[in-house]
Amino acid sequence: MRIPATIKKKMALPPATPVFTGEKKVEETKITAAIYDEKSVEFKELEVGELESVVRSALALNKKLWIDVVGVHDESLIAKICEFLGIHPLAAEDILNTAQRVKIEDYDDHLFLVLKILLYNETLEIDQLSLVLKKNLVATFEEREYWILDSIRSRLKSGGRMRKLAGDYLAYTILDAVVDSYFEALLKISDEIEVLEDEVVSGDSTLIGKIHSLKREILAFRNAVWPLRDVLSFFTRVEHELIGEEVKVYYRDVYDHAVRLMEVLETQRELLVSLRDLFLSAVSNKLNEIMKVLTMIATIFIPLSFIAGVYGMNFKYMPELEWKYGYPAVLTVMAVIALVMIAFFRRKGWL
Repeated sequence: MRIPATIKKKMALPPATPVFTGEKKVEETKITAAIYDEKSVEFKELEVGELESVVRSALALNKKLWIDVVGVHDESLIAKICEFLGIHPLAAEDILNTAQRVKIEDYDDHLFLVLKILLYNETLEIDQLSLVLKKNLVATFEEREYWILDSIRSRLKSGGRMRKLAGDYLAYTILDAVVDSYFEALLKISDEIEVLEDEVVSGDSTLIGKIHSLKREILAFRNAVWPLRDVLSFFTRVEHELIGEEVKVYYRDVYDHAVRLMEVLETQRELLVSLRDLFLSAVSNKLNEIMKVLTMIATIFIPLSFIAGVYGMNFKYMPELEWKYGYPAVLTVMAVIALVMIAFFRRKGWL
């Protein structure tokens, strides 16, 4: 994962200073609220000034709330939203720092998670998704809109367990969708690796660049998701008032998915290392074949060069030079020697 050059804007600033360090990926920040209970769900697009009244009225009616913020480049706006929702200033700082590592922080009355969204379309892009879990409230902060959250909204509309249970189940659903999306990105990378497996024995010099590029992407993928096990482990082993016992079993299931993901990642990384070694071996074998042909050609010409050298010395008393059939005889001898050597090489399987 690359560290953005804009990270230098944070240097020498006091802790909890809201500074955006990423790349602006949407023009305007959009706030969406999902107000729901077991019987109904309502989606609203909000201005920041409407947020307070919507949150207060929903919580007063004992309804659950999902606040989704798309676009985290507006520092003052994100700071206002975090302040109103009671999100710790250090968490607000991490929301704006899109190079933050995957982690979970416990701020007593709320949990703060940093997740990574992996988008693969020929190259790997790594975005940040921040999640805050409070009592009856979940807040997500996206760099741009992601289809995985759209699928969760569809499930929320259809009812079921998500509407019945508290916000910890919605947080689980988001985590589960994020982890499942990793498999989709990894599958695309695996398809490219399979194509390389078929091509690598050709020894094409352009393949080493592709292998190196995929290896870097696998490494970036691994660095982005490796800490996820610690995050999910927190939900399964820690007693917390925001995490219900009946939901912990679902978090254990996501943890299993994450472990499986790590295993597949390690397999793909080792496969790429093997492909690189196979490519270098194929190039070496190709070079050896070329050298073998050149060596045999040189070997054939050694006796021929010797004969030509002997009769090229131009001594006065060389009777063969005056012989009528000397020239064709020497050519015939040279041709026979060359043919005998070629036949010998074929018999040995060298040609």
